[in-house]
Amino acid sequence: MTSLALAWMLAGLAPPARAQAGAPVVNDIAATVSASAAVISWTTDQPSDTQVEYGPTPAYGNATPLNAAPVLAHAAPLPGLALGTIYHYRVKSKNAAGAVGDSGDYKSEEVKKVDDDLKNNKFEKAVDHIEKLTDEFGKMN
Repeated sequence: MTSLALAWMLAGLAPPARAQAGAPVVNDIAATVSASAAVISWTTDQPSDTQVEYGPTPAYGNATPLNAAPVLAHAAPLPGLALGTIYHYRVKSKNAAGAVGDSGDYKSEEVKKVDDDLKNNKFEKAVDHIEKLTDEFGKMN
């Protein structure tokens, strides 16, 4: 592991977007979050497909259906998320030449705070945590 990769890990941040030579560059990653679902959105610098891998660990285990339409602005819903579970995700976009750009791993600890607040009927606090969660995902790109 390089010292730069270690610094990113210790800071709890996702590494910068990665891309193969000629691959789409992934930017502007954001998440819109509700109590049981999220929509992940991002942009690419060239037309490419849309997919998100996600799950409770960096091994993911789930993926959204591939949307093969070549677009610059991407969005993929992640339905059926469980409250209290911290999710990891990465966005992937492949261009017509088959080169893949991806975001690296993202995750957030705020999901558990939202769950705790909802269980304890602290709805205003839950809204605050959802807003922080949305901001956190937006700042990690």
